[in-house]
Parts: sequence; structure tokens; C-alpha cells
Amino acid sequence: MSFTKDIAKTLPKKAPNAEHHRATLDGLSRTKFAIFHTAALNVSARQQLEESINTDETSTGSSKLAPQPDFSGRSLRDVYDYFIHLRDQDDTIHPLYFIVADQEDFSRNGVVVVLLNSSQDEEDIVGVGRCSSVEADSWGANIDIGNQDWLDLKEKEAVEWGGDDPYGNDDDNDGDKPGVGATTSQGTTVQSPTTLTEPRKKVYGWYSLVERGTS
Repeated sequence: MSFTKDIAKTLPKKAPNAEHHRATLDGLSRTKFAIFHTAALNVSARQQLEESINTDETSTGSSKLAPQPDFSGRSLRDVYDYFIHLRDQDDTIHPLYFIVADQEDFSRNGVVVVLLNSSQDEEDIVGVGRCSSVEADSWGANIDIGNQDWLDLKEKEAVEWGGDDPYGNDDDNDGDKPGVGATTSQGTTVQSPTTLTEPRKKVYGWYSLVERGTS
């Protein structure tokens, strides 16, 4: 099972959202979260996927199989590209959030969720996370109305699914920085943050201002 940070790198950093895409509260009673699968699921398993997402007590029942849900053996990028076109052709599809079963045993391994406006600091940043199938619908609904945000989901993912620390540095941004233990061009060794903050050992010296006698 791939970490979502790696999967996210296969998608664009920013989604081509317009203002009407971001105005999701205008379609709360109409739109549904689209469900796809890249894992090989037969018709029965596909129906079980939709039921597990919609029938849990935490679900709002706001999710449905996409018109073309089967992307077996294909990539999340293929799903993303299809979704970008689908949302403008079908106004019953929620334009910013969709669900993908990337594992055959989705009840055990969870599902991938994609949010196309995941950052509070910059518009249209694409976010990829993992959650249980029974929580995928409620996460989308709660993020939509502001009860929770994307960082809440990523924090829970880190605990329950072994995801990356949502507060950690992005490796892409630190690619030019030397790692711990590496030697810089100035010949110094890069230390870890804990090494830099450890208290220095104090060394005391004894001095005297009395001149030494001469023999």
C-alpha cells in the first residue's frame, strides 16, 4: 500500500478550479461525492464499496459511483483527469472531492480521498489522503461545511494509516539541502536539530595574574 504523499506526486500541485467549483455550499442538497476504483473490483464488490461508504452511522449518504467508476489497473492520475472533465458535464458531482478504492480489501486498507482545494493558505492545492471507507463520505461532508479541515484528516491518517507527518517538511522543498551527517562545501558537518540544541559542555581554565618568579 503506497503512502499518499507518494501518490500525490503523480497529480498536479494545483487544480484548475473556477469560482463556481469552489462554491460547493451552493449545491449541498444536489451534489454527490463520486466513487471510483483502481483496484480490480467486480460488480458485487463495487456495490459493497458504495454501500460501505454510504450506510455507516457517520455517513451522510452523499456519495455515489461515478458514471464510469472502473479504472482497474490504471493510475490515480487517470481518475483525476477524468474527474476534471466529469464535474463540468454533470452538476450532480461534487466538484472538489472524490473517493478512490485503490485496494481490493478496502474495508481493511481504507480508500484514497482527493480534495482539490485542500490548503487554507493557497487556493486550489490538490490534497491526497487515506481514511477508512466508512468515513470517506463524512470527511467530505464535514470539510465542505467547515466542521473539520484537511489537516484534521491528515493528522488522523498519520496515526491510523502510517501516513507522513502533516507538519513535516516537504521533501520536494528540501531537495537541495544537505542531509544530517553530510559534509557541506565549507567542510562542516550537518548536525541534527537535537544535536544543535544540546547544551554545550563547559570547560573551566585557571589563570593567575601573579608573575612567575625568575630563577
